[in-house]
Amino acid sequence: MSAVFPVQGSLEGSQQKSEGVWHAAWRRFKADRVGFVPMLIVAAFMLLIVLSWLALVAGYGNVVSITTTVESGFGSFHMTRGGFLLNNQLTDFSAAPIDSSGALIANRVAANKRPRSSMAPTLMFRTNVDGTRGEFRMATGSPGGATIIQYVTKTIVGFVDWGLDAQQATSMVAFGASNTVSTNVGGEHPNVDITNSGNNDALITGPRALGHTVNMAAQSSGIGTIVRRSNPQGHYYL
Repeated sequence: MSAVFPVQGSLEGSQQKSEGVWHAAWRRFKADRVGFVPMLIVAAFMLLIVLSWLALVAGYGNVVSITTTVESGFGSFHMTRGGFLLNNQLTDFSAAPIDSSGALIANRVAANKRPRSSMAPTLMFRTNVDGTRGEFRMATGSPGGATIIQYVTKTIVGFVDWGLDAQQATSMVAFGASNTVSTNVGGEHPNVDITNSGNNDALITGPRALGHTVNMAAQSSGIGTIVRRSNPQGHYYL
């Protein structure tokens, strides 16, 4: 899954986990250069290279946010002659076609259907005065399975609503819920105190006071962010 848009300007980038970039992405953007062109790439690979995300901004006008997955370790265990693994995305469908009452399950396997997915490669834009889409502002995304949505959402909220920069929004505590009765608070974050069952940390005791069950397990975020910044005079800069 990917989002692509042309853009010009200077950008800042931030990442939590990065082990490399895809040769395919480089080939995709080679057409966007004249001689040497500076490129900003933020990438995250995790879970035995099960799921990956990257954002790439090329110097002459393109920006892309991409999330890919082979679903489980080594995917379908079949590799093409070209050297890449085939995915096993059927696991995103329901294994059973009907529920306990005999009703059809919406996410059952069927022809011409897309599987349910939490992948959320995101591009954000300014809004022009006439309501049309304006300048590119931000690219973000993450690996992480069903928790991708909460990683991306907290980064957008941190940047848009709380005025954080790319690094601050990316490095925020991971929090959210994934259609369960538990609310996740990333216990791996250095600013979260999970001692004494979390009773010393307001980020944990606050939701509990409202009736939430709080899960303090580590959140496997690979969130990365690229932001296009500008000064009060409207000039873009690094």
